[in-house]
Parts: sequence; C-alpha cells; structure tokens
Amino acid sequence: MSNYSVERVNLAAYLGCAFFGVTMLSLGVILPPLQKLMPEALALPPIISVGIITGTILFGPIMDKYGYKWLLTGATIFLLVGLMGMAYSMSINVLRVCIFFIGFGGGILNGETIAIVSDINDDAHRTIKLSILGGSYCVGCIIWTLSCYIFPNYKIPLVSSAIIMASSVVFFIATKFPEAKGKVSAKKIAEENEADGVAQVKEENGLVSFFKSFALLKYPVLVIVAIMLFFQTALEAVSLTFTTSYITKFPGGLTIKQAIFSLTLMTIGMMAGRFSVPLMIKKLRDIVALDVYLLLAFTGCILLILLPISVSAVYVAMTLIGFGIAATPPIILGYLGGVFHKKSGAAFSLAIFIALCGQLVANLLIGKFFLANSKFTDAFIFFPVVPCILIVIVIALAPFAIARCKKARSDNERNKVEL
Repeated sequence: MSNYSVERVNLAAYLGCAFFGVTMLSLGVILPPLQKLMPEALALPPIISVGIITGTILFGPIMDKYGYKWLLTGATIFLLVGLMGMAYSMSINVLRVCIFFIGFGGGILNGETIAIVSDINDDAHRTIKLSILGGSYCVGCIIWTLSCYIFPNYKIPLVSSAIIMASSVVFFIATKFPEAKGKVSAKKIAEENEADGVAQVKEENGLVSFFKSFALLKYPVLVIVAIMLFFQTALEAVSLTFTTSYITKFPGGLTIKQAIFSLTLMTIGMMAGRFSVPLMIKKLRDIVALDVYLLLAFTGCILLILLPISVSAVYVAMTLIGFGIAATPPIILGYLGGVFHKKSGAAFSLAIFIALCGQLVANLLIGKFFLANSKFTDAFIFFPVVPCILIVIVIALAPFAIARCKKARSDNERNKVEL
C-alpha cells in the first residue's frame, strides 16, 4: 500500500502544469509593453525556448534518480523568481536570465508533471488523469491571459502569479510524494546483493545517468511515439502561432482584437477537448476517439480556407481546431507510460524533447518560408493546408504508435521485464 495520497500528488501535478501554461504565454502577452520600455526585449523569445528545451532534457534522469518533490519545488521556484525579475528589472541582461529561468522551470514542470501522473496512476486511470493534466495547462493559459487583459499594468499579473506559486511551493513541501524510482531500485539491488553475498555496486552519478538515458532510443516504441509527437507538436505550434496572422491578412476580414479573441476560443476549445477525453474513450476505442478529434480539427482548417473573412465562421473554426488537437498527447503519453515504468522520467524527457523540436522546426519553416521571404508572402493564403497535412500525418502514425505500445507492454509482461 502506498504511503502517499494519490489525489494530493495528482493535484500537485495539476498545479505544476497550470504554471507551465503561464510559462508558455508569459512573454507573448507582456512583450508589447515591455518592448516600449526597452526595444532590445524583442530578442527575448528565443531564450525562453532554449530554457524550455534545457529543462525538458534534464528533468527525466534527475527525477528518476532523486524523486519528484524537490524537483517540482525547485522548478516552481525558478519560475516565480523569473516572473518577479521580469516584473521589476529594467536591465536587459537580468531579463535574459529571468526569461531563461522561466523557460527552464516551465520545461521541467511540463515533463515532470506528465511523468508524475503517469507513474502514480494505474492503466485504468492514466489516460483520464493525463487528460485532466492537459486541461490544467489550458486553465493556466486562460487565467493568465484574462488577468493580463483585466489589469493593463503587466506587473500585477506577474506578481500575483509569483505569490500563488510561492503558496504552492509550501503545498509541495508539505505533500508526501512517492520515493524516487532510482532509490527504490538501488535498495532492491542492495538487498539482492546482500542476500547473494555480492559487494555493493557504486551508484552512478547524475551526469552518467543523463547520457545513458539516450540509450532508450534503441526501443522502437519510443522512437515512433516521439516521431508522432514531433508532428503533433508542430501542428499545435503552427495552429497557435500563425492562424491569427492568417485571418487578419484578408481585406475586410477580422481585426487584430477579433483575432486575439479567436485565439482565446482556440485555447478554450483545447481545454474542453482535454477534459472530454475521459468521456470519449469510455464511448469509443482510443484510436477511434483520436481520429474523431483530429477530423474535427481538419474540419476547422477547411472552414478557415473557405470562410476566412467571416467572424462567426473563424470563431467556430478556431474552437474546432483547439478541441481537435487536444486529445493526442494524453492518449499517446498514457500508452507510453504503460511501457516505461522504471525509467518513465527519461522516456518522457526524450519524447517531449523530440516533440519540442517539431515545434521549433515548424515555427522556423513557416516563418522563413511564408513571412520572411517576400517571394512567398502571397502564398500565405494557403497556410491552412499546412495544419491539414500535419493532421493527416498524425492520423496515419497513430495506429502504428498505439499498436507498438501495446505490443511492447505485452512483451514486457510476458518476459517479466520492467523498463
């Protein structure tokens, strides 16, 4: 019997994922007023991406070796320090450090909260809890956006968020988490060695453990899931980043304010999609539910192509896209968590890192091809074709990824292997 409360640990993970939602939108909302105070702030966005990727790479081996509590606590502290620094610093160099802290803490929170929920919930509840976790991310995004809309002074939402995070740190410290998997394995090995009269094996240091985590790429199941998440994250990136530019491009189309509201509707649609996953997978098989979600997103993209200057049509389309792209991560990561129990942190770390590369590549390609190249600027009217293609790729990869996960898990159980 576990000596911790599963629901309390789940709640801690939900809070951490909501904070990651703040991370993802923190700079986007605040950059315009910040840029008026210091024009150099325009160069800050890439730093937050570097921080997120760094945190994503590092969290897995550290979590597997040292446990959940202090990594979750430390990541939240990094994030709140970065927010406070962004609120009060007027030095561009200090701001660079603060932005990196925000990205680094957010990257750890993103990966670790997924791993926590996957580890402490059984197969019957894992996908449902991961869906709630994804909904928590959307809640964080929406609350942050609304608070910045309500309070014109951007320091108020920054400081308020930091205070909430500080309170959560106290909650994390007071919460009993599961013991680190590395310590559990070390105790088990030590007991077996002692029984067999074998000398104690020296424990690996964290750096060695980090580099060894890349050996997990030898498992085809992790590779195919990571490839699928690569295209899924690329789909999310282009949908969230470039649709507002597309719908404001047409004469007589949406205003910037209407486009921003449509982005809010997309986030609300994503939240509704994440929270409805448990209901959908009770009614339909996982792969069928996934296809239904993605086809709704495809319908939204077609609607954008056909009626880009209709406000109501765009609002419906953006909501459908947000709803439709929401189901893939909780369903696929739920399957991946069922394969990797012992090294779930390292497995999620690698999968999410490859997924984030999809986000980076998609943003660079679309930005360079359509927006930065004057030869192809007019071709941007065909932008919705890009998410349509990505949706088709994800739909095509989904059956292979799920089948491979099921086979790998079955092989592990039959051979009594714990990954």
